[in-house]
Amino acid sequence: MRIAPEGRPFVGVSTAVLAGLVGLELWGHGSWWMAAAIWAPVAVWTPAFFRDPRRNGPHDERLLLAPADGKVVSVANVRESDFIRGPATRVSVFMNVFNVHINYYPADGVVDYRQYRP
Repeated sequence: MRIAPEGRPFVGVSTAVLAGLVGLELWGHGSWWMAAAIWAPVAVWTPAFFRDPRRNGPHDERLLLAPADGKVVSVANVRESDFIRGPATRVSVFMNVFNVHINYYPADGVVDYRQYRP
């Protein structure tokens, strides 16, 4: 399984902590099995979260594909009042913690408007 470069430090630290806890338990330096058991899911989940699977979708500049994993939960006609000032289509995508959070198929274009809403 490939790991995204940004996730490698997290994977390394979580694995090292688990190895250290198991080592302390095995070499009789106190009772560390409970701490290792509690940490083990973190050490297992961290590489799963930062996985970087290969995608083999079509690469054609004439296509617009969903850029990442997730589920389209709604496609709605809305009135956009900040930039377009008229009717627009809003596509809402939900990504849960099990989805890969990497954009594989970004669209080419120019950002004409940006608004931060805390």
